[in-house]
Amino acid sequence: ILAAARKLEGSFAAVIVDPVTRVMWAIKQGSSLYFGVGASEAGGRFAIASSDLSSVLKLTRVVVPITEGEVVEYDPTGHRIWCVVDRAVKTPSGVVQRKAGETIERAPVRSRLRAKDTALVPPFETFMDQEISAQEQTARDVITLFFGGSDAARAVGPSSGKESITQRLDALRDQYDDDAIRKLFHELADLPEMRAMVASAPDVVRRGGALRSGEAGFFTDLLPMARGKDDETAVRLLDAMLEADEAREYAQAIDRFGKACAASIAAGGRIYVICCGSSYHAAKAAALFFNELARVELTPVLPGEFRGQSSRSLKDGDLVIAVSQSGETKDLIDVLNDVIASGRQVGRIALVNNVNSTLAQEKSDLVVPLRCGPEIAVPATKSFMNQMVLFYCLALHVAEQRQKAPGLDAAERAQLARDLEARRDKLSSLPDLVRETVRATEADVEVAAKLLYLAPSIHLLATRISAVAKEGALKIREVVLNHTEGFEASEFKHGPNTILGFNTVLGPREVDAMLKRLGHTLRALAHQAGEAGLGGESVERLIQAATDSVLTAGGTPFSLTGAEKKVFEKVVDRAALVDELYADYPLVYITGPDERDVALTVSQINTHKIRGSCTVVIAEDHPALRGAATKAPIDNPSYQSVFVALPRTDDTLMATFSSTVALQRLALKMSLLKKHY
Repeated sequence: ILAAARKLEGSFAAVIVDPVTRVMWAIKQGSSLYFGVGASEAGGRFAIASSDLSSVLKLTRVVVPITEGEVVEYDPTGHRIWCVVDRAVKTPSGVVQRKAGETIERAPVRSRLRAKDTALVPPFETFMDQEISAQEQTARDVITLFFGGSDAARAVGPSSGKESITQRLDALRDQYDDDAIRKLFHELADLPEMRAMVASAPDVVRRGGALRSGEAGFFTDLLPMARGKDDETAVRLLDAMLEADEAREYAQAIDRFGKACAASIAAGGRIYVICCGSSYHAAKAAALFFNELARVELTPVLPGEFRGQSSRSLKDGDLVIAVSQSGETKDLIDVLNDVIASGRQVGRIALVNNVNSTLAQEKSDLVVPLRCGPEIAVPATKSFMNQMVLFYCLALHVAEQRQKAPGLDAAERAQLARDLEARRDKLSSLPDLVRETVRATEADVEVAAKLLYLAPSIHLLATRISAVAKEGALKIREVVLNHTEGFEASEFKHGPNTILGFNTVLGPREVDAMLKRLGHTLRALAHQAGEAGLGGESVERLIQAATDSVLTAGGTPFSLTGAEKKVFEKVVDRAALVDELYADYPLVYITGPDERDVALTVSQINTHKIRGSCTVVIAEDHPALRGAATKAPIDNPSYQSVFVALPRTDDTLMATFSSTVALQRLALKMSLLKKHY
């Protein structure tokens, strides 16, 4: 098995089963693989390997970390881990070298996630809906950390000076057996230092509420083990203390990020943001945030484009920011390997959700976590949202540092300080904006979904916030399976707009209407042929000629006799049949409230609707926008439009978040409608 694994190329995960001995081997080579062990009353000890973490957590919280290039051999009684190739292995005593075919000692750990963290819970019927709704909280978690932690964390403070408690807590966190956890927890709660903390616990901790630290899942497991109110308070104090530690570490990471940007700018370097898919769209939003807030240029680039455009022109002082939810994106890792191999003094920063990933642990000088929790749905929603939120926070931090730099006079510095303070205030309200967008746009998004869900092709046109259009188009492609493209709106007129008018791609509605009209025509032909005394063969030729008149370019029925042609010309209206195949092409416009952007969008709507498009606008309400969208062209009484009004912010940067939520909801509703269809 090891020899075969060394020969296979590419990224994969596999499980091999010996049906005789019932021994199994699970191989992890770049793809998702999780391994857990446990025991049940019904079957005793067991081991499980799966590419899906939730299926493991349904049976056990005890997992054994498996990394790329490893094979785990297991049966119900135990397991061993083998190296596929020579590699460096992290151990409690440090990094050691292991040769191919050697075993690795690695202790199990208790997963901080629970089965319900990865399960679909009522009232939600889809994971995508559940995770869109979760964005309010995941955004709040990042913003709270950026501002120094929750009220409880600030009241309790970090763990410094509480060494006896932190040592016991570290030992407790290393356990994975419930009995051992319960015993050590009670010993920790009985420490005099812990009792003193409980006795003086601030009211914000005693009131309870959600656990907020990165160990919230673990502390949630401790609460049922509490012997009384004091033990529960101890759990909440520990959670607040760890959250305070995390807030301090987050602040340090953000400060290091700002210094890395400043150093690159001072050295005349370029700042690349390299990523794929939704992460790339978040990087395009980041470029907007950094340009507007910090007056700093970021260059978003796909890994393949980076190899083609920039890899050989790297220079000392450049900075690379790699963005990935999983931290295991193969083509991104390959590009980071190229950056490292270049030998240039290029900084490497990772923005990842999985801080134990290859990008975070092996390829980066600095890691800033996304903290969005596990994303179960295939389309990225809350990870994309948290990427944008984190980039906004980072841009704000860099802007605040740059305002302190020399070269600004007192008036400029004061104005910039006021602008940034207003931005901080708006950032605090962002989670509420996410929630309000879902509520306020629900009805209009439903109407837009009904208009669009059967359209085989759609274009999303954004003015200045093309990141949102591209991400919205990706969501529709992923879950509705309709061809959809996201454009900078002004680019649509440079060629793509030729699809408007009679060149529109046909959808099911148009074909259905044409077939109904054709059916009426064929019945009329049969009737008129009978009236003219024509037989069955004549009727067949007339039906074929009528069908050809719609489905082929030729309009002359050469196959018909003179008598048959008279019937044909009396009954068949080719123009009416072809008209049924026509449909306005769907265009979705997204814009922020900036007056210049609104004016450009109004111009684009008017330009395209007279050429044959229906209109959906996703924007904050504006009379000129609404008027352009709703007014039908004089020669098109069947024109349709929908205006999805976003909550008013009067701020284009905030509109990137609200319009993203509206497009996520639009994709979800279109998908459900198409499923029912």
